[in-house]
Amino acid sequence: MTNRLFIALEIPDEVKDKLIYLRNEIYGAGFKKIKWENKDKLHITLKFLGETEITLYPELKNTVSETVEKQKKTLLSFSEFGVLYNNTSPRILLTGTEKNNELQCFKRNIDDRLSELGFEKESRRFDPHLTIFRFKRAEDSIIEEKFLNKKIENVKFTTEKIVIYKSSLLKSGSVYEPVDAFFMK
Repeated sequence: MTNRLFIALEIPDEVKDKLIYLRNEIYGAGFKKIKWENKDKLHITLKFLGETEITLYPELKNTVSETVEKQKKTLLSFSEFGVLYNNTSPRILLTGTEKNNELQCFKRNIDDRLSELGFEKESRRFDPHLTIFRFKRAEDSIIEEKFLNKKIENVKFTTEKIVIYKSSLLKSGSVYEPVDAFFMK
């Protein structure tokens, strides 16, 4: 039996509230084709594990715990909005973070340790981000421009909590359930 799992950096509620306020301030009204991410789904994915055998979970949990316990807390800042594309159509609007060497190093450590358990190392560059909403289909460029012309100022937090989530895919969308949480020193 398997569970669909991923590892994420938890975002404090006050930071989520600031980003939602900014989103609503920019958003205005009238864009019904956008699926906003719920507050409880806002996180920074560090590693998508996919379908994972439940018999492997104790070893996975121990490995993540050991890696997180060695990691110092660091200050992380959201800097700007960005768009991920599927071919030429916008797919996701996100908030990117300022460059943070400690987080990059932590991500590499997680990848290295999990590769020892048989999880594949990421080949693409790690760009930490938070998904704000998903386009259901190609939208007018005015939506992108509305957000991309806006900078994110003074939205910072100290990294603290890493969570292993179980992800269930339903007709209504994905549901994330925290399985375990670990705290940086």
